[in-house]
Amino acid sequence: MISHSKPSLDKDELSKIIEIFNSGMIADGEEIEKFEKDFSEYVETKYAVSVSNGTNALYMLLYSMGIKKGDEIIIPASVCPGVLHAIEWLNATPVLCDTNEYDCNLSAKSAEKMISKKTAAIILPHLFGIPSDIDKFQNKGIPIIEDCAQSIGALYKGKKVGSFGTASIFSFYATKMMTTIDGGMILTDNEKLAKCLKDIRYYGGKRDYRMRFNFKLSNLNAAIGRIQLNKMNSFIDKRKKLYDFYVSNFSKYDYIKIIKCDLLKKVSSIYRFIIIIEDQIKRNKFIELCNKHGITLGDAVFVNLGNFAPYYPKDDLRNTEYFEKNAISFPIYPNLEIKEFNRFFKELEHDYSI
Repeated sequence: MISHSKPSLDKDELSKIIEIFNSGMIADGEEIEKFEKDFSEYVETKYAVSVSNGTNALYMLLYSMGIKKGDEIIIPASVCPGVLHAIEWLNATPVLCDTNEYDCNLSAKSAEKMISKKTAAIILPHLFGIPSDIDKFQNKGIPIIEDCAQSIGALYKGKKVGSFGTASIFSFYATKMMTTIDGGMILTDNEKLAKCLKDIRYYGGKRDYRMRFNFKLSNLNAAIGRIQLNKMNSFIDKRKKLYDFYVSNFSKYDYIKIIKCDLLKKVSSIYRFIIIIEDQIKRNKFIELCNKHGITLGDAVFVNLGNFAPYYPKDDLRNTEYFEKNAISFPIYPNLEIKEFNRFFKELEHDYSI
C-alpha cells in the first residue's frame, strides 16, 4: 500500500527523541531557541517564533497585528479550512477569492476586485510548493501574510518564500515538507511584532495581566525539527527525482495535464504532484488502476471554501470549482522509491492508454 502522504523519519529522529526524553527537558529547553535560529537563517528572515501548529501560528499573527471584528482578510477559496477558522476566531471576515487558471494559488485579478476599505490583510499561500505571484500583491498598502505550510524551500526570483511579506507562517505537521510531528513557525523582520508573538504564545511565568495563550512548541518537537531541517536539501532532491519521473511518464497521455510543469522544474520545493483529468470516464479508470496498485490519491482542493462557508463575501470561484472537480494529488514524498511505480506505469501504458 502506497500512502498519499507519509513522514520521513529514521534513527536520527528516534535517537534525538530518546536523548531529550532521558534529559527530562521535554517541554521547555534550549532546542526551541536553536530551532528558531536555524529556521530563520534558512529562510533568511530576522526573527522566528515557534508555535504548536500552523493554524495557531496564523491566529497568533493576526491577533498580534490587531485584526478585529469588521476587518476583512482576503484568502483563496482553495486553501484549507484552518486558515478560515483562524480568521473567524477573531470575528474578522474572510473574503473568498478565486485561484489562477493555471494553479490553485490566489488570483491577483480576483483579489483586486474584492479589496475594500475594510481589507486588513491578504493571506497568500504558496500551494503545492508553487510560489504565488508575489509581485502582483505587493505595493498595495495592505499587509501580506505568506502561508508557507506547503512550500518550505521554494524560491521566488531566487529568494526563499516566507521572506517577502509582513510575516509568514509555516506548518510542521507530520506530512508536510518537514515535520516536528506537529508544530508551526512565524517568521518576520519586524522586531516589535516578533516580541509580541513571543510574549503571548505562553502565559507561564507572566505576572502581569495580558491575553496570552498556550501555543508554544515543545523542546522535544523542536529537537526533531532541527534534524528534519538539516535533511531538507535531501528531501527536496528526492522529491525532484520523483517529479521528473512522473513527468516523463504522465506526459505521454494527452488526457492528463500536469499543473505548472515548467515552473516546478525551476523552483526548489515540490510538495504535491497535481494532475488534471477532465474526462470523467478516463478519470474513473485512472482511479481504478491506482486502487488496484494500492496507490492512495488525494484531493488537490480539500474543500471549496465557497461551498464550505457560503455566507462570506466571495468572488466568482470558477477556477477553484474546476480544480476541485478535476485535479488529483498523486503521492510524492522522500520515502517513496521510483521502482514502486514501475508496474503501475507499465499497466497504464498498455491497458489504460485510452
